[in-house]
Amino acid sequence: LNGTLADCYSEADVTVNSGRYAGGLVGISGRGTNSVIENGYATGAVTVEGDQSAGGITGYTYSDSTVKNCFALNASVTASSYAHRIAARTLGSEVATLENNFALVDMPVNTPAATEGRTAGWMGMDKTAEEAHRQETFADGLGWDFDSVWQWDAAAQRPVLQCFA
Repeated sequence: LNGTLADCYSEADVTVNSGRYAGGLVGISGRGTNSVIENGYATGAVTVEGDQSAGGITGYTYSDSTVKNCFALNASVTASSYAHRIAARTLGSEVATLENNFALVDMPVNTPAATEGRTAGWMGMDKTAEEAHRQETFADGLGWDFDSVWQWDAAAQRPVLQCFA
């Protein structure tokens, strides 16, 4: 990603079977581009087969990457290492900006880094399925705009973009 991805979602399963760096919304945030992912969610399973770095939202970040106000609703996140609910990993000792992101508390994640080896925010803040099925979680907790951008889909129990409703 070179730029900004805002007000978006994906229901697709993502699988990388030759290589690494898979994400529910973005595979790799561009370096030196101040990339921003905001106000988005992903519901599909994210899998890197036989290698590392799978993230519910993004597979790889840099120090100038920002992920904020996103919700990882993924069915699962799987990699040989560096599998995390929001961002799989960040280059070396760099620290990405990961702000106010939510993730399902019971999402299957295989295999995350040891707790002491994680950057704060890779896993996001825990939310239950019940919380994920309430508009208030997105509107009040993440600050999403339900007046002009999003609307609540009562059947799916999650937000959809107004232009697709």
